[in-house]
Amino acid sequence: MAHQLLYTSAEKGLRPGTRGFCTVAYTKGLAPAHIQLLEALSGYKGLQGTDSDSTSPVAFCHYQSNLLGRDFSILSRLAAIPPDHTGRSNKLAHHYLIHKRERPANGPAWLSLQPEFFQTFWTPPPRLLDQTALPPATYAPPSPAHAWGELTGDCGLASLPAREFLENPAQPLYLVFRPGLEMLPLLAESLALLPPDKRWEVTYNTFFTQLPAGTLCAWRCVTPDAEILREARRTGRGKILDLTAGQLPAPPDDALTDAARHGLPKSPAPREDTKPPSPPKFRLLPPRPVNTLNLKPR
Repeated sequence: MAHQLLYTSAEKGLRPGTRGFCTVAYTKGLAPAHIQLLEALSGYKGLQGTDSDSTSPVAFCHYQSNLLGRDFSILSRLAAIPPDHTGRSNKLAHHYLIHKRERPANGPAWLSLQPEFFQTFWTPPPRLLDQTALPPATYAPPSPAHAWGELTGDCGLASLPAREFLENPAQPLYLVFRPGLEMLPLLAESLALLPPDKRWEVTYNTFFTQLPAGTLCAWRCVTPDAEILREARRTGRGKILDLTAGQLPAPPDDALTDAARHGLPKSPAPREDTKPPSPPKFRLLPPRPVNTLNLKPR
């Protein structure tokens, strides 16, 4: 059963004496240390440097924290919402804390795309929540990457992020996009190309500005004028795929690209004593160090 926490500006928070930007709901039994961690991950700044710009992209995130270990994943949605009761700009951060035994095999982006999985507004009074049952951990083979095809004209380009992770799992990948482009469906199609046991190893943020302390983020979606992108170009740390440039490098003619273009056939349901079929395996290279930056919520 997964834990949740919601963080926004409110007249009264869930914990006694809290108000303004604070936690308004969390799951019964959520440990105080986990509450503190999720609150620290609730920082959001829009394109204009505030949390009130409704035109700013929504940040869908999958993080792993060294405070939790590899057994836990954090799925989050952070976005600007209408002003609070004082007329001040506002935001809503909704987090899930998920143990590895509860992770659906289709991956974190697939889960984040499920209808009504995340709250997009919050009006109830502060309250405790019951633990949440996640969708079953079923496996679906990848279908043709239509979102990539509509954007670029070639579904096979969905293989570029997947291949980069398999070959350089510790090197950050910057995907440059213009506001208005929904990045989560693109990430979901690329993740679907990975073996099921690798999908939850990929961390990401669809509107990346800074790396929260103590976390990992492999796929970083950034706008063209993002300061973090300028820093990456200056230092040469990380791979950059520019979706705004009009042309991406042609993917290799291999099984991964073929799966992105044509999908994989569905196999008969496996017996209980067998495992689901996995996409082709690829060679992994040794990890490289990743820099971390501090991010404090407003």
